[in-house]
Amino acid sequence: MSYRVHQKSHGQKYSGDFNTHSSHYISDYEMGYFGVSHSAGNHPSNYRNCNAFTNQSYHNRIDNALLAAHSSRASNLGGFSYRTNGNDWYVSQQAMVDRVSQKIDVAKASGAIDNPRMYNYLYK
Repeated sequence: MSYRVHQKSHGQKYSGDFNTHSSHYISDYEMGYFGVSHSAGNHPSNYRNCNAFTNQSYHNRIDNALLAAHSSRASNLGGFSYRTNGNDWYVSQQAMVDRVSQKIDVAKASGAIDNPRMYNYLYK
């Protein structure tokens, strides 16, 4: 079973002029890694529409940094820079805080917060 059950229908809700991706606040990888139930992972609150770069690069890098920090038991994360497609990008510490805050809100709404491993990850 996939954590992407409602992804296509959520993406179709957008009626603007921009090409968007329907994606998760709490990524498929995070949900699988922490053993979040499929009902929580597929909760409608876990979907958002954003552009491809934000989804596939910016948020993906934040998620990977958060998982790496969790695995290494790091307690304080600063911002970081990266280069892709010839451009330099900076992820601020505030952007990381905002991303975690979004994940916490979704986890509460979806029931993913009831998973002890996910709870520990988000509140650490």
